[in-house]
Amino acid sequence: MSIILNIDTATENGSVCLSYNDKILGCIKSIDQKEHAAFVNLAVETLLSDAKITLNELRAVAVTAGPGSYTGLRVSMACAKGFCYALSIPLIAISTLKVMAFAALSQSNKMMCCPMIDARRMEVFTALYNQDLEELVPSGPVILDDTFLKEFIKENKINFVGSGISKYRVIQNHPNCIFLDLITDATHLAKMSTNSYNNRQFEDITYAEPNYLKSFYIK
Repeated sequence: MSIILNIDTATENGSVCLSYNDKILGCIKSIDQKEHAAFVNLAVETLLSDAKITLNELRAVAVTAGPGSYTGLRVSMACAKGFCYALSIPLIAISTLKVMAFAALSQSNKMMCCPMIDARRMEVFTALYNQDLEELVPSGPVILDDTFLKEFIKENKINFVGSGISKYRVIQNHPNCIFLDLITDATHLAKMSTNSYNNRQFEDITYAEPNYLKSFYIK
């Protein structure tokens, strides 16, 4: 039995999901990015109560590990590590971009997928995945222009998804580019975390930290 708590506050759309194997027991969402810190613990309490499950029945906690909002990533990682320490259960961390690609491929698994998270101005956090969720272009920050993924786009249909695609739509109108208005949430993370749990793909709780993909500066 693998009851997993899944937390995703990497973007403006926060969500917490409780799953049993690959079945979703419940999911609570928040669209107020400034309130993610207060939202998570209340959502966890509500989900456990509704499912009549105690904290001690959790077998792991999963988070979207980044990239994304600096504050949001710290919120989810801190909450997850707190539960894992207190309950002596493993931590699962999965790339936010990979979760987004998984969600898109669930709709159309015959295409490559390029998730994009807005990083202000013309910059996005992005990567390119094939149908097996293998990285063809490594994840990282990219300043968009009309040459981005040019060679891939010539020969392949590619799904683009995420908050950064509005920028790319303006400069790229190739017919092989398909822009999906899809909002991912913790239910997509849950589908992936079950597989990670079964394969014992766990993080070192002491050293686990968000993958910001670039340095954070405060003026």
